[in-house]
Amino acid sequence: MFWLRPWNVSSVLRLASGLLICFGVSCSVPLLLSALIGSSRIQPQDLRDPDALAQALLASPVSTNQALTRLRSRLDAADRKAILADIATNGIGFERLSIALTNALNRALEDSELRSPALLQSPALSARSSALARKAHTELEYRQLNRQILQDALGEFLRPPRHAVELSPSSAFFIPSMATTFCLYIGFLWVMSRFLRDEELSWRTFLAGGSTDPLSAILPGVAAGVAGALLMLPVSLLSSWLWKLLLHEPQLQQPLALLQQASQPLQRIAFIGIALLAAPLIEELFFRGILFTALRHAGWNRGAWVMSAVAFGAIHFDREKFLPLALLALIFTAVYERTRTLIGPITAHATFNAVNLGLFLSQAPKPPI
Repeated sequence: MFWLRPWNVSSVLRLASGLLICFGVSCSVPLLLSALIGSSRIQPQDLRDPDALAQALLASPVSTNQALTRLRSRLDAADRKAILADIATNGIGFERLSIALTNALNRALEDSELRSPALLQSPALSARSSALARKAHTELEYRQLNRQILQDALGEFLRPPRHAVELSPSSAFFIPSMATTFCLYIGFLWVMSRFLRDEELSWRTFLAGGSTDPLSAILPGVAAGVAGALLMLPVSLLSSWLWKLLLHEPQLQQPLALLQQASQPLQRIAFIGIALLAAPLIEELFFRGILFTALRHAGWNRGAWVMSAVAFGAIHFDREKFLPLALLALIFTAVYERTRTLIGPITAHATFNAVNLGLFLSQAPKPPI
């Protein structure tokens, strides 16, 4: 029984190498997708000549280019001050200037006056802008129209869109992130299946562990998940306060930032499915089923608790939440030791995520379009 015998060294090495390959492949997914899809937002690298664009925006408001005139009129005092200050540095503030300009241009993407009837009848408008104007009905299509109008007006300063498919900013952020997670999890399950085959174990045996009735661990797991959620509230507040003393501004966790960007119902369903099913299963299979068990087999009984907890906190790449997550990992490990089956910590993990997800959704603002 794997609960008592150590892993085979060769199967562990194959598992480790397979996980590294999965991680590398999943990290390349956003790079591959970025060549195909993107948002209508303008990035600093889309500016051909920030200095020349700044001069054009600060020139006399009298112009035959109606879109440029509208854009000049929308520059607020802060924009003008930032642009003038960066121009005065003679290129030293190039990065700040690019950011100030892209912020102004991206606000123009939301400006309904930029696509006023008078401007849309302008002979200077391109055929693509006219075509977009005829079919625009959704928020995304109006943003794409404004983007093309800016392109017509600022063609010498602004590079054309680089993506074959344009999405809303929220979808352009959400889809690559979810694709990365999906590829990582599928790869992990494939590597795990090979590992279990090498160890001559079935999935049922691996999940059951040393328990003869693994389903009896569900209720203790739920109780531990709820208790963990309540305990983590003050610990998270304490961690955030300590980091704030070190001049680190609190940041929203990456998964919650991802949920915040989920603007479509299917996107939210996909996220909730990963948060409540896939993430608890995958993370507990690795951290309790593989890492903790391997360390314990190596003779590091107390070290197995500490090292697996530290690894669990570190792998989330959130220094503010490291301490709460490490303590949470100790709770999941205690459930695993008490129930002797992975069903316990998987249930506790899923319950913890469900409680936190419910709290976040109850107070989260409406997701952006």
